[in-house]
Order: sequence, then structure tokens, then C-alpha cells
Amino acid sequence: MTLCGRSTTNQPGPARHPERLASCLDIAAQAKAGEFEAAQQTARSITDPYAQARALVGLVIALARSGEFEAAQQTARSITDPYAQADALVGLVVVLAEAGAFEAAEQTARAITNPSAVVRAWTQLATTLAKAGNHRWARLLAEAAEQTADTITNLAARTSALVRVVPALAWAGDRQGAHSLAEAAEQTALTIVEPDGQAFALAALATNLADAGLMASALRALVSLCGVGDWSIGLDALSRVDPAALARVAEAFTSRV
Repeated sequence: MTLCGRSTTNQPGPARHPERLASCLDIAAQAKAGEFEAAQQTARSITDPYAQARALVGLVIALARSGEFEAAQQTARSITDPYAQADALVGLVVVLAEAGAFEAAEQTARAITNPSAVVRAWTQLATTLAKAGNHRWARLLAEAAEQTADTITNLAARTSALVRVVPALAWAGDRQGAHSLAEAAEQTALTIVEPDGQAFALAALATNLADAGLMASALRALVSLCGVGDWSIGLDALSRVDPAALARVAEAFTSRV
């Protein structure tokens, strides 16, 4: 767990700022020792808004993993950055689900307003429920995630959301629905203008399909990937399909051209 998060292009990571790095190390040590109030004070003393938000997200997860669910909820809701708050709530949903607190996890997910984050929360919860044998509940949440994904207007974000729903449907027992949605997600990915954007979306789709055991659909996504962007983007996904996948992808792609 990284309490201060990772840097973005415009936000250098804590390693480039000694003061911020020291704060992050303090927070990590305090959280590990169960000194959550001190950790929260240290996090809120960080003056950089981005770094403070990421530190608080990490603290929410630390609180939840220690069973301090109410404090985790309060800390998450106190985060003013909407994207960081969504990340914190999704992380809390995951921990609650792992702990078997499914009703609390669903309630927390319903408090999320960002559609992409809602899909992340529903699909994570649905997958955990399915693995615990609660297939009907899991399917309802996976279907809710699909409906939410369809409301996302940004093409890349909608594709990413659909990609997340596919394995959730499969784990919930709706393999036909997963296959159908995989085809729709693939077609949506192919409408992304930037070639590497298409390739990353198709690689994510293939990876999720392979992890859900839908190898034929995963192979099809990889074949599509070979026709766009940088095909090497899909190598990790390819390795998950099976050791002989490279030869089959090459053969299938060759037959198309």
C-alpha cells in the first residue's frame, strides 16, 4: 500500500520532494502502528492538495483493513477532491467485500457518484460475491454496473468500464451475457481514435476475459489488437491466454489479411 499515491505528469512524486516523502513515511509508520489519529493529522498537514488527497486515500484503506470501518467512511467522505474521494470509497468497498460485509459494501458503493468509479465498485463487489457463492446478487450488481457504464459519454472511459463488467458477468454465471458484452466492448474499443488507445483497451479486455476463463473471446480481442496500435501492448494479455496463444493469434490474424 502506498499512502501518498503515485505521481502524475504534472504532479511530481514524493521522492522529488524530501518534505513530502518524510510525511509519507511518517503516515505509513503511524498507520502500521495503529496510530490513525496521528496519521490523519500528518496527512492533513501536507500542503500539496494532490499529495494530501492521495495520502488520505491510503489512510482510508489502512483504516478499513484494520477493521476501523466507521473511521474509514468518515475519512473518505472528508476528502474534498472528488476523484480521490471516489478512489477511497471504491477501496473501502473492496475491503468490506473481502471481509464479508457485503451489505455495508453495497451501501458504500451507492454513495459513489462518479460513474466510472461506480462501475469499479459494482464489479469488484459482484466478483467477490460470486466467488462466495452469491451468484444472484452478483448478477444484479454486474447488470447495474453495465447500465452505469452505458451512461458514460467519454468513449475511452466507457470502453474501460465495459471491460470491467465483462468478467463480473462471467463470474456471476452469465457467460452468454459476458460474451455478448465482450463483443460490444471490442467494437467500442475499435472506435477510439488514437491507435494506442485502442490497443490498451483491447489488451485490458483480453486480460479480463482470460482471467474470467473466456479464452475464445480473449483470443478474438487479441487478434483485433494485432491490427491496431502497438501490438506489443498486448503481450501481457497474451501470456495469460495460454503458452501457445502467440502462434494461434498470428495464424488467425494472417487469415484475416
